[in-house]
Amino acid sequence: MTSEGSRIFLAVPSGMDQHSLDRRPQSPDTEQTMAVSYGVIGALLFGIVGYALDRWLHTGPWLFVICLLVGVSIALFGVRSLIRNG
Repeated sequence: MTSEGSRIFLAVPSGMDQHSLDRRPQSPDTEQTMAVSYGVIGALLFGIVGYALDRWLHTGPWLFVICLLVGVSIALFGVRSLIRNG
């Protein structure tokens, strides 16, 4: 097998090269949507950690509630900063 046979070639639309495909600009709306979704996921993860700590330490729902509130407040702070900057 020659070195030519081990290369992978991708079909690229006419007028575009591989470099321009790698650097496609994202719209600001897409970046804001991604930031908000990461904030929501982070809040849920904080809640899951609080729930796991409650189960492990037998402390009732208190750590779950505290961790969930911390996660939601961090997410809301991120949304607020996006609105101010965006």
